[in-house]
Amino acid sequence: MKKTFKVFFLVIMIMTSSQYALGDPATDRRYELLKIIDMEIAEIVRIGRAVSSNPKHLIHLAELNLEKARHFKDLENEKFLKMPLAKTKNINRKHFFKKSRKYVSKAEAYCRTIMKRFPKYPYKGDVYYIMAFNAKEFGRYTKAQQYFLLASKYRSTDPNVKLKAHIALADIFYNQSKFRKAVKHYEIGLHKKIDQWWTKDAYNLAWCYYQVGKYNKGIKQLRQVIKRSSSKKYVNMADQASRDLARFYVQAGRITEAVRYYKKTFSKPGKKLTELGEYLIGQSKYTKAIPILEEAKRMSNRDANLEKRVNFALLKGYGKFGKYKKQLAISQSLMSVFNSKQMSVSEQKIFKYHVTRSFAVAQTRVAGKMYKSRPKQRLALARVVAEFAKLMKKIEPRKEIAYSYLTAEAFYQSKDYKTAATHYREALSLSKRVGNKRYIKLSLDGVAACLGHSKNSKDKVELLAVYSGYLALNPRNKKAHTIYQRLFALQMDDKDLSAAEKTLDTFRKNFKKDEKRSEAMLAKIMDYHLKKEDKVNFNRLYKKVSSGTIPVGPKYAKRLKKIALSLQFQDVQKASSEGQKKRALVLYVNIYRDKNSNAEAKKTSAYNIMRMFYLLGDSKRMYQWADRALSHMNKRDVLKFQVSFSKLAFDLFERRHFDYSYLIYEKVYNRLCGTSSTLVEDGFNNMNVILLSKSTLVAGDKSKINKLLSRARKCGVKKRIVNQVRIDLLKRYLDDHSWYEAYGQFRILSKTRSNWNNLIAPAYTLSQNLSKKRLKKQVSKLYNYSIKVGAPVDINAANSIYQIRRGAFDWQVKQFNKIKLRFPEKRFNSTLEKKFKLLTIMMTKGVKLINLGSSEGVVDVYQTLIRSYETLINSIKNFTPPKRSAAFVKSFKNSMKGVVQALEIKKVQLYKDSHQLIIKHDILHPENFFFTPDVDRSIQYNSIYSGLIMDRGGIR
Repeated sequence: MKKTFKVFFLVIMIMTSSQYALGDPATDRRYELLKIIDMEIAEIVRIGRAVSSNPKHLIHLAELNLEKARHFKDLENEKFLKMPLAKTKNINRKHFFKKSRKYVSKAEAYCRTIMKRFPKYPYKGDVYYIMAFNAKEFGRYTKAQQYFLLASKYRSTDPNVKLKAHIALADIFYNQSKFRKAVKHYEIGLHKKIDQWWTKDAYNLAWCYYQVGKYNKGIKQLRQVIKRSSSKKYVNMADQASRDLARFYVQAGRITEAVRYYKKTFSKPGKKLTELGEYLIGQSKYTKAIPILEEAKRMSNRDANLEKRVNFALLKGYGKFGKYKKQLAISQSLMSVFNSKQMSVSEQKIFKYHVTRSFAVAQTRVAGKMYKSRPKQRLALARVVAEFAKLMKKIEPRKEIAYSYLTAEAFYQSKDYKTAATHYREALSLSKRVGNKRYIKLSLDGVAACLGHSKNSKDKVELLAVYSGYLALNPRNKKAHTIYQRLFALQMDDKDLSAAEKTLDTFRKNFKKDEKRSEAMLAKIMDYHLKKEDKVNFNRLYKKVSSGTIPVGPKYAKRLKKIALSLQFQDVQKASSEGQKKRALVLYVNIYRDKNSNAEAKKTSAYNIMRMFYLLGDSKRMYQWADRALSHMNKRDVLKFQVSFSKLAFDLFERRHFDYSYLIYEKVYNRLCGTSSTLVEDGFNNMNVILLSKSTLVAGDKSKINKLLSRARKCGVKKRIVNQVRIDLLKRYLDDHSWYEAYGQFRILSKTRSNWNNLIAPAYTLSQNLSKKRLKKQVSKLYNYSIKVGAPVDINAANSIYQIRRGAFDWQVKQFNKIKLRFPEKRFNSTLEKKFKLLTIMMTKGVKLINLGSSEGVVDVYQTLIRSYETLINSIKNFTPPKRSAAFVKSFKNSMKGVVQALEIKKVQLYKDSHQLIIKHDILHPENFFFTPDVDRSIQYNSIYSGLIMDRGGIR
């Protein structure tokens, strides 16, 4: 009967190896096969009843039911695929494929029966392998993975079953990109299982090594694949392995070996090296690609096409690192190919793109900040730009003017004005030849700018001619607006007042609306006449202003009127100009005290006396006369002289006369309250600064501040500024430990959401000092809202949030430190695995804390993580398995070296990351030295002088 079974099974396997079309059950051979399978099942069942139960029979039944399930699955699939798409959408697939599922369930039931009825069956591996193989074929990969794993653990009638199970598991993990797990099973399976597929599986193992960073192992594996592929016993994988080996060498950093390998292996290594370089360029691994491509270039001297190909790759590689000179050399080499028309259309486009990009990037760098402090390098780069421009003129001759102009711009940015002027003139000449008005204007402006930097008198004459020529062509455009002013300045420098007046007249005619500039130019002429005491010309021009011939604004008209009047009081002005301040002061006082002096004269005299005392440095009298001057002034006058009073009050503040400064600010503020004067807000701010700068805030000071705050909105102070003062007051209360007063300001400020980002740190401080349960929750609420709306959060706020949120991280650290490494092996591995998991959790939580932007968080988290890694490294290094042989201990120590090495690498990376982050964000922290392990920490700086403590106002 056993022979009969074997024959039937062989027939089944042969017949089911072919594909059959779905047809009538009476004629379709698939149905015939199903009948044969049913007969075989019946025969085995009969044998099982006749003799004692045998697990081998059950295994055969499982195999037959699985075969039957496959046939029904084929039939169901064919039927399903022939149905219309609209119908298949509504089909219950579980019900539709129920027959195939039924026989799969039966097969699995037989396998489970074996496990249940024959628990001591020695060959369970066969059962699990059957179940695994079937699950894999039916796309149930999770189940297949479980069964293959069991098959690898139990004995089988065939010793290769275990190895096949390991290989199958490895394939599953490989397809899931779980390369570390795949490595483990490939290594076990390939250790003893040597068949024709060994090369294919070993090739996969090599790529697993590659994916997990074990490049040297991958290289060794590929070399074995190449060696065994030469034998007919194995599947030939030599081409794939040879193709990939050099990549492995490169990834391992063994560039020289990769080059040597190509030279040794291939008849045309230059081509292979080029392909490898192009591949690395495609992977954005430019650092590794460039030396390989340079080697390929050295091997391609006799092959023009290959040299061209290498040059294109190098052009891209050099462009990534900004190696402009090398880019230029390659571009110049390719230019000869471009000129000889040996480039395809696509190559021409690529070449044009790279040269254009290199030119543009280099020119941008010349104008950027990178070379601001390196003039020689900037000039060298400008020369590179000029060479690129020459190439671009050949590639795009229609844009010759533009490239000449851009070359001039590069030299101008490099402050080589002489060379820049030459190129500007070239662009000007080319522009005039074709009548390009745009570049005529730009080039003229460029030449003018260059000549403006020249001290040569001949260049100055040319500059005047350039300006005049430009204005003759463009008397009214935006650029002309600037050129008029430059021409006027040159004429004033030459003291050519007649020409300057003509330029002013022309400017006024062409820019009638710009009275401000006209006034400024007129003022320079008038000031010149005043300086030279040329009353005739001054009065001549003043008559034109007063008669309306030269229109000016009312403010300047008044100023001129005062100047004209002041000429009548030359004694006072002469005394002032000759440095006789005291004499001038006496004259002003006499005017003020004179009974015949009117209110305007008194006001002017008082104001000038105030200024004189300001110049003499007498702060007390300066304040007294400022008070008198203000008593003579109305709101309009105060508006007129607001800048002077502001400077005066600020000067008193700087001289530490805080009370005088405050009183002037107060008087001016009260006069200007409700006006649009900028001094309203400045005065409001400065008065609060003065009050808050005091070492002690008395009740009177607090009352003044509260009064200012209550009137601020009525006086026209913006809410934003009022809030900022309240924030400063809140901080002052916190500094003074006035917790309840600080809380009162906090409650007012918290009503406006735009203040919330500034209240985070104060709220945290209050939560630490007041028994307000809701304050701590409010800190997080304020922070979350600020982050949501993108409001800036300062370092103190970030530190506060860090202190609140660090609890979970600290708890994980505590759990990590609690776990100690113990033996036996299973316990050691489990504790080590827990350590690694906790490290991962700590890293995740730590990153979240670091991302808060807290300086304390950055230092604390990185320091904790580094110390945790150091603790784990030392624990592993110092751990010795107890009661084990010396050989075992040595083997254990060696096996741990790889783990320690990986941890060391991560620790070093943490040092680098933390150090870079601290430098990048200018973090100052007492523990910063921790992240620079090479520094001698015993060296500290101690000043021989003790510090000097001051309050906000600078008082000891």
